Amino acid sequence: MSAPHRHLYAQVYNWENLLLAWRKARKGKRGKPPAARFEQSAGERLLAIQQALQTQTYRPGPYVRRLLPRE
Repeated sequence: MSAPHRHLYAQVYNWENLLLAWRKARKGKRGKPPAARFEQSAGERLLAIQQALQTQTYRPGPYVRRLLPRE
């Protein structure tokens, strides 16, 4: 990681930023099973994500685009 952006990376895993990102991401999804499973242990999961980001071992999973059924 280049030196000029090192201070920005720390902002990514800042606890308040992680909480804000989680709150934004869960909007409109709270009733869905994957979101509910995450929310059951959100604190532990966010701490694990934060630790992985701090140690630079975080690896995102594959993106899966879910199409909504036609109405």
